[in-house]
Amino acid sequence: LIEKRKRSGVKNGKQCTLKILRPSFQGTVSIEEIVRLVVSAMKNSGLAEAVQESPEEVLRRKRQQNNEAAARYRKRQREARNIAEGELEQLLRRNEDLRHTVERMQQEIADLKQAVLAGHTS
Repeated sequence: LIEKRKRSGVKNGKQCTLKILRPSFQGTVSIEEIVRLVVSAMKNSGLAEAVQESPEEVLRRKRQQNNEAAARYRKRQREARNIAEGELEQLLRRNEDLRHTVERMQQEIADLKQAVLAGHTS
């Protein structure tokens, strides 16, 4: 592996330098090497640092997440309901138009039958 250092700026009030590891591609990379790379990257990025939260803070954060998820769910349900209602209104209008078309065609058929019968009797 080839190691290269890159300046990444300030994190938590401290200057950070990230190590960028690139495979040299001189053969296969084992799973162990990949795991070491991931663990090293996690440690260097600070993501692996366990933040100590009080139980109250954890509970507050979980409730906040749950409230946000519930709000997203309600919004999706409301949007789906609005879409379904719009489709229903459109289908009801289409159904009414088709009923009027059927009535007009039945009347036209009745008129044509009467005209044909009237023409044969004359």
